[in-house]
Amino acid sequence: MRSGIAIILTACLLLGSSFVKADALRTYRGFLFSQSGQPVNSTVSMTFRIYDVSVGGTPIWNVTKNIQILDGMFEVQLGDKQPLNDSIFENDELYIGIQVGIDDEMTPRKQMSSEGYVFKTKY
Repeated sequence: MRSGIAIILTACLLLGSSFVKADALRTYRGFLFSQSGQPVNSTVSMTFRIYDVSVGGTPIWNVTKNIQILDGMFEVQLGDKQPLNDSIFENDELYIGIQVGIDDEMTPRKQMSSEGYVFKTKY
């Protein structure tokens, strides 16, 4: 990806997927559009990070993957390369941050709320 191309993530949602308290795969789905509003159609490097703070801090989990994006839509399995284990979910508040290529991490981070043993993104 060219460094001069700014990409924004819109409607970064967990569409029906969730984070469960166990070592397992989590499906994360979202939409990626160029700064001009056009859906992205390419493979891009994306870094996903989980934090225990909404701003700043050090990630408690992260992974970088090359993601194929078609008509702006993407789907990624989290936890296959770097396990999402129980220790991550011992925090009261969790936030997910996403970085595309060499661009800065997108803001704001999305808060993940707990409902029993299931964690979903608040948006």
